[in-house]
Amino acid sequence: ANVLVVTPAGLTIGEGGSGTFTVRLQDPPIANVQVTVARTGGDSDVTVSGGASLTFTPTSYATAQTVTIAAAHDA
Repeated sequence: ANVLVVTPAGLTIGEGGSGTFTVRLQDPPIANVQVTVARTGGDSDVTVSGGASLTFTPTSYATAQTVTIAAAHDA
């Protein structure tokens, strides 16, 4: 099984703001690994605005890739 390393483990984002975290694999995979980042619950004003699809290869698995999360203003 592939283990994701996420840094930091949590984000606090205010309305209208954004934040980032990085993702990498702990160990090299035997083939390319595609990771999809998506909101699966909670506030629908929170979206993945960058890095929703990440690809890790046996040679690039340890290179951290950035994911950006945005929080819209409430109506």
